[in-house]
Amino acid sequence: MTSHRVARLLGILLLAIAASATIFGTVRGLIHDPQHRPVQGSRVILRAEASDWTQTTTSDSSGEFHFDAVPLGAYTVTVEVPGFAPQEQRLALTSGRDARLHFSLAIAKSKETVEVVDTPATINPESSTTTSVVSREQISQTPGADQTNSLAMITNYVPSAYVVHDQLHIRGGHQVTWLLDGVPVPNTNIASNVGPQFDPKDIDYLEVQRAGYSAEYGDRTFGVFNVVTRSGFERNRQAELVTSYGSFNSTNDQLSFGDHGERFAYYGSLSGYRTDLGLETPSTRVLNDQAAGLGGFASFISNKTPADQLRLVTSLRSDHYQIPNTPDQLSSGIRDVQNERDAFVNFSWLHTIGSGTVSTVSPFYHFNRAHYSGSSVGQPIWAESPLSPSGGENTTPTQGFNCGLLVTISSLPLCKGTAATRNRSGRESGETCRRCSSKINTSSLAGSPSTPAFASLISENPRSVRTPPILASAPPFAFRS
Repeated sequence: MTSHRVARLLGILLLAIAASATIFGTVRGLIHDPQHRPVQGSRVILRAEASDWTQTTTSDSSGEFHFDAVPLGAYTVTVEVPGFAPQEQRLALTSGRDARLHFSLAIAKSKETVEVVDTPATINPESSTTTSVVSREQISQTPGADQTNSLAMITNYVPSAYVVHDQLHIRGGHQVTWLLDGVPVPNTNIASNVGPQFDPKDIDYLEVQRAGYSAEYGDRTFGVFNVVTRSGFERNRQAELVTSYGSFNSTNDQLSFGDHGERFAYYGSLSGYRTDLGLETPSTRVLNDQAAGLGGFASFISNKTPADQLRLVTSLRSDHYQIPNTPDQLSSGIRDVQNERDAFVNFSWLHTIGSGTVSTVSPFYHFNRAHYSGSSVGQPIWAESPLSPSGGENTTPTQGFNCGLLVTISSLPLCKGTAATRNRSGRESGETCRRCSSKINTSSLAGSPSTPAFASLISENPRSVRTPPILASAPPFAFRS
């Protein structure tokens, strides 16, 4: 029967097209001189603050530049033009965001004082989604947040997130969606598993959407967790071994390695942990509460051409939990345990179709298994626990696997062909885009040293400036036994 279902599964190809299931955004900007004339040929450098990831481009005849398929994270944008003083701006990019910057260049001086100002992150006016971003640096600097079985990276930085009965809850519920590099990780056993989805030490950024997201996430509405995995761009033929020991005989060890070139990067890790305090205890004494696990993770990225990127991410985990007892239950011989297995792999092809338009094709596979074994005496000790089977001592493993094909088409076209308009006094009052009939208000920017880091986009057209993403088709196939 199982082989028949597997054969039927392999014969079905389902296509799911989603707009926001991505970890990428777009960075674009406008460069002009002190007379507010566009500067062509400016060298623009986009650098990731947490790795060696770098992209370079030049501005066009309208003084505009853009970077497509930029992974979410913190970046520094530098503009260099001969004869002008270099300028630098920082930005925090979230998934699906179209970040716009504005550079007003000043004439270079023979002697000048450089003042570096760290501007705080601003609210994205183009999105109604409530988003929190946790970086690798924050995880490493927070005590206990990088432990394999810890959720402190979420509960310490995400409002309304907490843990009850060893289950992560956000905004009052535990039905959440997990994405790995923008690809969904379906889990049909969400109420049965307590093991970690990912090792925090393998995460570069974690983006959490708490409300206001689109209907494509309607199956699990309490939160969306988008994990950006480590890529290897932060390593130069380096390996790292981390070991730790703490209370309750806790150990948490990991061996990681990675390297990168101009067009290729890889990262891999092997991790293991054990502890005498695995799950929440029903009494003040810690009895029969050991936990242990092993895991492996690998990521490969190849920029075959400037318009094409290939990404492969795979992980494998095995976790074992003893179910904690009270002294009376322990003396009665109750020794409940749960064993979990998890495997995930996805392959993504990103292709830049045109300016601001990126397509992603991602086949994926996820297997999950949870086996709760009750003791030979009495019922499982936590009847109300999500771990407990329904009325039996030894249960059949609950397992499921999901596979599918995710296609994403994100269209964020650049506004080309801007034309400056002048008022009666001869001063430029703004620039109007011939494509989308929107107006960039730049009258307050010319010659002002205190201008903001971006020009505000004021739409004079009731139609949306941004081209809406393409949506269609069905969700990925899921099978559960």
